[in-house]
Amino acid sequence: VEFHPKKFKNTYRHWMENVRDWCISRQLWWGHRIPAWYNEDEDFVVAKTEDEAREKFKSQDLKSENLRQDEDVLDTWFSSWLWPISVFDPEFIKTGEANEELDYYYPTKDLVTAPEIMFFWVARMIIAGYEYKGDKPFDNVYYTGIVRDKKGRKMSKSLGNSPDPIELIGKYGADGIRMGMLFATPAGKHLPFDEKLCEQGRNFSNKVWNAFRFLTMNMEEGVKYEPNLEINKDDLSDRWMAARIQQTIAGVNKDFDTYKLNDAIKKVYSLIWDDFCDWYIELAKPDEYGQNIPKEKLNTALGFFEQLMKLLHPFMPFISEEIWQHIQERSADEALLVSAWPEMDETKLDEDDLKLFDTLQQMVSSLRNIRAEVQVSPKEELVVFIQTKDQQTADAILTHRVVLEKLESIKSLEVGPEVEKPEVYSSSI
Repeated sequence: VEFHPKKFKNTYRHWMENVRDWCISRQLWWGHRIPAWYNEDEDFVVAKTEDEAREKFKSQDLKSENLRQDEDVLDTWFSSWLWPISVFDPEFIKTGEANEELDYYYPTKDLVTAPEIMFFWVARMIIAGYEYKGDKPFDNVYYTGIVRDKKGRKMSKSLGNSPDPIELIGKYGADGIRMGMLFATPAGKHLPFDEKLCEQGRNFSNKVWNAFRFLTMNMEEGVKYEPNLEINKDDLSDRWMAARIQQTIAGVNKDFDTYKLNDAIKKVYSLIWDDFCDWYIELAKPDEYGQNIPKEKLNTALGFFEQLMKLLHPFMPFISEEIWQHIQERSADEALLVSAWPEMDETKLDEDDLKLFDTLQQMVSSLRNIRAEVQVSPKEELVVFIQTKDQQTADAILTHRVVLEKLESIKSLEVGPEVEKPEVYSSSI
């Protein structure tokens, strides 16, 4: 059995190396009553009913009148430790013969729980699994943290420090709350709850929805659009976006395999907000105001957006499914919920395209910083000189100069290793 995070392995080992006998009886008013029956001589048998107990007493030539059942109840964990078995085959413990469901589902893949009940539940399920089934009950245990208040206290009714979840959902949406909390919670760490996390999640939901609205606003009436991933190989922004999606798929898959959900959601967040919305959409916009994105480009953008919704769905299922159903007409069996997870395609992950686009991004950022430093209006055209280490880099920049010219107001652009600095200039390295 693997623990995630691995640090909890030492806690588990400490418990097991110092294990003590387990008293299974509890003096409570509720619970599973202990199925032990006593006669007048304090002999006892275990039986489901009084009639069954009486027959057992008779078979042993013991007194079978005035029987009484044990007044104690079983410890809650006494029934819970059989959970991996009893949910599929309640009779297995009695018969020793597993039914088809138990054979199919046991052991299960993952258990998600809190470290506070590691010994009460997790360890005892493992013990019961090996004792009664001869095998571990699950392959992995993922331990989550607890949502606490800003002071680090556990939320409770007596302290009055727990927000109303229904009110939060009405204010920020279920997806927004989930997103905000996942974003701020590394594996196994407690989460000091702050409503600003929900605001962050809601803002991201709005960003995703507005990106979808922008794409649909560019659809011409009466034209049939078919989202696809057929990129224009001469368009660096297409190649770069395709590579970033593949890069993110690989990263998220690795994070899922290692149960780092917090890292996975950050990768998806950055891909959607930073890459798709802030860069790809800006480059996809028509040069002239009032025009629509060309059909072929929009089909590719919609194809990319569908991939983004697949990556987002495990974290924000409602908005991603809503958008998925609106991108194009789909039947129930084509819902995002049952669609295949995107597969990594290494042929679309071009490291050279990623490096080149990163260089162009840095140049755009530098130009914007210079404007801010010397207080030049974004609309004022700049005369730009870029000195490169070699001619190959210069040629690559000039080939894709449209990225710079689309995102910055540029009057003229000179690029090369021999470019000389003008007498008056502002620079960035």
